[in-house]
Amino acid sequence: VGNKLAYLIRELASTYVKINYDTANCIFYGNVKPEEDIPLCVGEIGYLHIKDKSGKQNEWNFPAVGDGYVNFEKIFHTLNAAGNGSPFSIEIEFTQAGPPSTEEVYRAASRSLRYIVEHEFHLYK
Repeated sequence: VGNKLAYLIRELASTYVKINYDTANCIFYGNVKPEEDIPLCVGEIGYLHIKDKSGKQNEWNFPAVGDGYVNFEKIFHTLNAAGNGSPFSIEIEFTQAGPPSTEEVYRAASRSLRYIVEHEFHLYK
């Protein structure tokens, strides 16, 4: 997934076009682990959707960051080692049924942010 996008970005050779990498969509749509895929395209990433994945590969299950099985420690280590300080957003989609309540949206967002801060993922450079 990432190497194919990186190839296209390199061919385009524009400073304005980069990859908007989604750490869970590569699993869901491409059956690729982001921690193995990101090193192939880290130089072409310009933005990230930090999204966790739970359940089977093709199951719509995107919990709070830290509640799934995406290896964010390895992902952020790769980004930091490459000097890629791209901005990112936290994305939580829950399941196809959506969130059970507004309160759960707030709790999931709080857990996600706490997870990122506790793991020192260099929010500020």
